[in-house]
Amino acid sequence: GRQGDAAVMVAVDALESADRARFDEALSVLRWVADRDGNPRLIWYAHAVAAGAAHMEGNVEQALIHRVAARDAGLSINFPGWLGAEQILLGQEVLGRNDHAEIAAHIPPESSVHLLSPLAKFVVACAEATVGRMDIAERHVRRGLLQFDEESSYLLMGTRAGAAAALLGIPDLIEAVMAKLRPWADHIAVDSNAWWCDGPVSL
Repeated sequence: GRQGDAAVMVAVDALESADRARFDEALSVLRWVADRDGNPRLIWYAHAVAAGAAHMEGNVEQALIHRVAARDAGLSINFPGWLGAEQILLGQEVLGRNDHAEIAAHIPPESSVHLLSPLAKFVVACAEATVGRMDIAERHVRRGLLQFDEESSYLLMGTRAGAAAALLGIPDLIEAVMAKLRPWADHIAVDSNAWWCDGPVSL
């Protein structure tokens, strides 16, 4: 288990420093450990990270296969982390297909417990803005900015907030996000579990 967790830490660090070869090596180690050990938690983790890697390649179909496998492994032991992975990976699938009807169908209500996380607020803000519900998107961004320091995926929060703010085109929101991201402009934004790599912060 510790070897698997260490592989994920290396994978995240590799993505943050734009070292794709080291990420691929870390993912190979994680998958080897999971296959060798047979621990459902490690199998879940390996499939979730592999789904994130598939999204980096733009392969939504392969990402879906790994997401479902991760979900099945997590549910087999009622592992609490499966839901977080499911939401982040499914969000990428839905946004990646850019089907506005599908996006709208997957957006949770504003009162949903799934939106307690600031990262979830920013992802959903992007979705709301994409389908034209700008007022709701703005509320999510403003609320998320108040929670910014409480989430471990700091740079991914920032780039998702930036994407939502750019879609909204509201100057004070754009500046608030830019202020948080400027010190990290030479980094790559990635989720703390390597489930979502959002590319260069400078972008």
